[in-house]
Amino acid sequence: GGTVPRSLLEQMRQNGVERAVLAPDDLMTAVDNEEGNRFVLRAIEQNPGAFLGFAVANPWFGKRAEKRLRAALDAGLNGVYFKSTVQGFMADDEMLRPLLELCAERGVPAYFHTGTPTSALPFGVLAQARRFPGVNFILGHMGANDYVGDAFAAVNLSDNVYLETSLNLTTLIRTAAELRPDRVIYGSGSPRSSMEFELKKVLEAVPDETAREQILHRNLERLLGGRV
Repeated sequence: GGTVPRSLLEQMRQNGVERAVLAPDDLMTAVDNEEGNRFVLRAIEQNPGAFLGFAVANPWFGKRAEKRLRAALDAGLNGVYFKSTVQGFMADDEMLRPLLELCAERGVPAYFHTGTPTSALPFGVLAQARRFPGVNFILGHMGANDYVGDAFAAVNLSDNVYLETSLNLTTLIRTAAELRPDRVIYGSGSPRSSMEFELKKVLEAVPDETAREQILHRNLERLLGGRV
């Protein structure tokens, strides 16, 4: 990986986004974990103040995955990004235990891509949230339309589950914000979606200024323990 695309920095400027969370792409998430984590760390270093980063570690790498994740968090990454659809596990798999124990030890959140049957379902992540009450779990794309009902239920059933808004319908974002504004996090879904489009949906769905601030930045700042 080279440098962060200028288009991303440009999108941030155009939309008044001061800081964004970066995670490695699918290839780096599935296979080239170390390269992915280095790429994100380099982007943070080269663009002071613009980015925070989530680390990747594919649990199939066993002890090496633990070692890589520990090193990435030591180096300053702020959370862990799991994508079961490319990493090849079910969201509720016990195989994740050592990596989630590390999240608990370091007090960092775990972001899970959700919405793809059968490996990336909200209830699978809920099972992990029940096993690890000390870890905050972010349901990426909050179940991506088909599984939003399950994502809403997961938030109601567990205090450590959060919803991330990208790739979702404005009406569903509105429902999420009315349900638990303290547990919803804006996401751009970039490069799959555009920052402008995703931001527009949140602004339209959430007229209340306080709830909007929570969703756009306060909730994530709280999850990252003021490390931002």
